[in-house]
This record gives sequence, structure tokens and C-alpha cells, in this order.
Amino acid sequence: MGLRFRKSIKVGKNSRVNISKSGIGFSTGVKGLRFTRTAKGQNKVTASIPGTGISYEKNLSAKGKNGVPFYKTGAFAILAVVVILVLAVVLYLILTGKITPDQIETAKDLLK
Repeated sequence: MGLRFRKSIKVGKNSRVNISKSGIGFSTGVKGLRFTRTAKGQNKVTASIPGTGISYEKNLSAKGKNGVPFYKTGAFAILAVVVILVLAVVLYLILTGKITPDQIETAKDLLK
């Protein structure tokens, strides 16, 4: 087992500076959607449903078959729209009471 170190310092309302053994990273965003620049220079976007433990993370620095970073492709725009729509629908269903906490727990168990 290796030694780990991580410290997160809040900077402003929605941003953090993350200090680790690898270096200094930065993240910004709101609950449910966050952009991160890691200490190793990778760019990531994380979309989540707050309070459920359900999240999706995409490494934007990874290059596809044609050598173009994912965030510079049209597929990224489509993915971003789909993720936002899914989060909006789930949030709507939760706020209107059409999804119960028991159903959320069942979904979390299914995703494991």
C-alpha cells in the first residue's frame, strides 16, 4: 500500500484547489456538474445526481482513434446535451415526487 496525500482548499463559491502528492489541480462547478484539471494535466468533466452516489466522469484529455481530443469533437457536444437532459429529467421526477427514495436506492444497487 502506497502513501497518499490530498488536501482540498475552497476558493470562492464553486471552485477548489486540490493539492496532492502528484501536484496541484483545480476544479470548478456546481452540484451535479464539475470541471477538473488534475495535477497531471488531464481535463475531466463529472456529472452526477447529488445525494445518490450516481455519477459519470469523462476524461476530456483522452484522444480518440483519429488523434483528436474528445472535447473537440461533435460527439462531446451531443454527450453534454444528453447528460444535462438526463439530469434535468431525473431532477424533475424527484422534485415532483414521481421517484421515491426507495427507487433511488434500488437504482444505485443495480448500478453496482
